[in-house]
Amino acid sequence: MPKEKIFEVIKKVYKENTSPHQEMIPFVLAECARIDTLKIDALKTAEILCDNTKLFLLFFKFGFERVPKIGCGPACKRLIGAYYLKKDVTKLAGEIAQFPKYRGWRHQDLFRLAHIKAKPDDIARQAVFAYISRGVDTMNKGFDKKPEAKEIVDYLNKVDNFRKEKDPALAAETIETYMLTVDHLNFIHLKNRQVWCALLRQIPLPTLLDHFSLIARNKLFRSGRGWDTDFKSCVRDSLQNNQAITDSGLHPSRVFIENITYQFEAKFKLDTAVKRNLRVAQKPPAVSSEIVSALNQLMNATFKLSKPTNLRYLIAVDPFDMTTRKVGHIPFMLPSHGAAITVQSYLKIEPNVTVVGPTWEGPITPIEISKTSTSKEIEEILSNARSKTPVAPKTMPKREPAVSMVEVFEWAQKQKKKFDVFILVATAINATQYVSKFAQYQRTMKLPRSKLVLLSLCCAKNTVDTKDIFVISGFDDKVLPLIVNFVKESI
Repeated sequence: MPKEKIFEVIKKVYKENTSPHQEMIPFVLAECARIDTLKIDALKTAEILCDNTKLFLLFFKFGFERVPKIGCGPACKRLIGAYYLKKDVTKLAGEIAQFPKYRGWRHQDLFRLAHIKAKPDDIARQAVFAYISRGVDTMNKGFDKKPEAKEIVDYLNKVDNFRKEKDPALAAETIETYMLTVDHLNFIHLKNRQVWCALLRQIPLPTLLDHFSLIARNKLFRSGRGWDTDFKSCVRDSLQNNQAITDSGLHPSRVFIENITYQFEAKFKLDTAVKRNLRVAQKPPAVSSEIVSALNQLMNATFKLSKPTNLRYLIAVDPFDMTTRKVGHIPFMLPSHGAAITVQSYLKIEPNVTVVGPTWEGPITPIEISKTSTSKEIEEILSNARSKTPVAPKTMPKREPAVSMVEVFEWAQKQKKKFDVFILVATAINATQYVSKFAQYQRTMKLPRSKLVLLSLCCAKNTVDTKDIFVISGFDDKVLPLIVNFVKESI
């Protein structure tokens, strides 16, 4: 691939946010920077794309912690200098105060590599550089009485003192005054309701969901033997803020998984500890029905944030073994949960969706599910589809779950139905067994650009190297958006 094409693809992935993990951008750029013919272009691209502290520090972490290192020649020093010298000084101070270090790398490490100096007349930037290089005391000695740097010096002092603050009331007041975020906090404050109430008024919903299990583990919803109604109300208001929902860009699966985590994570960990004789059996913490309801309302609201692709979808779900195993990557989540949110998401978002599934006897059968069905109702429908069989348990034929839906393509051909995308959902799928059948469907129905997604909720038996087939093992909040990106990119 020509090097121009490589960096076009990287820029496109960044711009369209099609990578499930943003950290892949600096990682790929760091790998390109190790190649002599790509190094200069990689560093220039990093200057454009690694425009925030997290991505910028990650680029150097990936570049210097693996052999061969990218080195710190003139091009690398220009990249470091561009980040610290061209950025608005107020924005730079805010980023450095928020993330003085990230994943083990500090701004001070980069200063040692590049030896950056601000212009003589840029007093505010000089103060920031002093803060990075030698800390707040050195900054105060050199710039405390210089009016050009007063605003920056006061802000950095306030943040530095805030991290050392032990009084929750003063911490909450500082958060509201300076619009500080979770990243500015001393970890001890994350156990205090007053601090969280101050944060909840301004932090984005994805950040709240990132810390939701921490809030539950610290028992902030509880007050003695009862509930803390004021704190619960504060959290509900944040979860139901219409503007925050619109700005969040959340996928429904992200909220769904957080809801499952809140309800079942603690119980799963306690049961596991008991099985391993690490502790005696005890009752898991209570779950607030109001919080569960608020998360469900948030999930329903996020369906409107996803744009339909307007393609023809066939979702085939093998309802067997859905309650006896655990989902890959999320051990306290059942495969039935993953199947339910997958079906619900497509029914809610896409206008043309058909749901089918296999029976004990073998044939593929349509499963009637309303577009208004909740995930819990879909779980029940799939469970009923599994249990409805005239065959007695002792005489049930032997099933091979990994190939249980291989007949779905023949069913679609007999029905003379054209589908742009097949999504097959099961606990485990043997991908190689589906390749020839899918290719035959493409030829017969004259749909050479149709796509197949094999979603193994527990584990994939194997994978295939075919551009029209996407094999996924496990489930998390990145899976469904990743499927959408695969489909849109390919069709």
